[in-house]
Amino acid sequence: METSQNEGLPNAIPPLTPLAPTLELTPISDLLSKSFEIYWSRFKKFTQLELLGLLAFVPIGVLATLYLVISSILQKSAAITISFFVISFVTVIFSIIFAIVTQVAMYFYLNDLKIDTKIKDLLLLAKSRAFHFWSTSILVGLVVIAGFIFLVVPGIIFAVALSMTAYVYVFEGLQDTQALQRSRELVRGYWWPVAIRLLTALLISYAIQVPRYFLGDGVDGAIYSLFEIVARLIFYPWFIVYSFLIYRDLYKIKGASQSENKKSKFGMVILVIFCAIFILGLFASFMLVSLDSARMKSRDAKRISDINQIRVALGIYRNDKNKYPEQLTELSQFGLDISKDVDPKTKASYEYILDKDDYKLCFNLEEAKTVGVRNYQKGKNCINSKNEIDVNNFDSVQDNQ
Repeated sequence: METSQNEGLPNAIPPLTPLAPTLELTPISDLLSKSFEIYWSRFKKFTQLELLGLLAFVPIGVLATLYLVISSILQKSAAITISFFVISFVTVIFSIIFAIVTQVAMYFYLNDLKIDTKIKDLLLLAKSRAFHFWSTSILVGLVVIAGFIFLVVPGIIFAVALSMTAYVYVFEGLQDTQALQRSRELVRGYWWPVAIRLLTALLISYAIQVPRYFLGDGVDGAIYSLFEIVARLIFYPWFIVYSFLIYRDLYKIKGASQSENKKSKFGMVILVIFCAIFILGLFASFMLVSLDSARMKSRDAKRISDINQIRVALGIYRNDKNKYPEQLTELSQFGLDISKDVDPKTKASYEYILDKDDYKLCFNLEEAKTVGVRNYQKGKNCINSKNEIDVNNFDSVQDNQ
């Protein structure tokens, strides 16, 4: 249903009137009363739409259970794993899309508050608008997340300023950066009143969760999950109505979009692009740090493995010669090639010190590590033939007590 900017607005919104910048938002008490009135009068349809969105994810759980059952009965194979992966991927995509459609349908139900409106009609209407609703929501998410990364406060500012974006898209037909710009236009000058009203809704959501904490530790996890579902069924549709009434007030005050400032729109586009690049850069940095940490752990594991192999080779040498070799290269006489047993980072051989009738093998670790009953510290570690330290010279390795 494509509408012009001035058509298709909620029935509760009167025809456009001149701007009234001094008009205040509906008091919170009246806002709560009105939102609950609308919500309860249409509780059945809101609940049906919300349930459909939640039920969309049931097939994912069914597939996971089915995979576990089949894997326990039949021998795992690449064909079974790949088949389930493909089916699961398609199912997840379908579930997400359907959940988005049901969410959009709730917004469109606000645009036509007829009690006899059919669920099917709402879903069909929402289906054609789901993609842009999703893309617009992603843009809002990127901006808000980037704001929270910048010491939280900017994230709160953006979250309130862009809180009307979904309603702008559904009721005014603006999308993507235009919807974000329009939301900022609506909230401008009313940031604190809007923030206080959204904070009130947040406190109500916490209040709904309070009974969960009185269930006790012995309650099964399924009961908690069921409680979460019921709480969502109650809160989310009401919150859509509640926020819609805030949007309605702002629309009454500001009227149709008056923003024709191309520089302002260009600035919003730049902001969104910057936020996207920043988040992607942060994600890439996190992946690089994780990759570097994984490589570090792998090198340390290789060092400890090399030391254990050298110790086994030294034991074989002693059993035959009744002594330890002067140098590690002498182990090659028994076909024991340890030339590859070098530090994986520096490519240097491990330090070998012959100490009377014993030896010391020294190596460096990049981070502290626990292997079995032994704790190795970051830096130099030395062990002897009994896998013990020389307490007179080294104190880097200690047994767990």
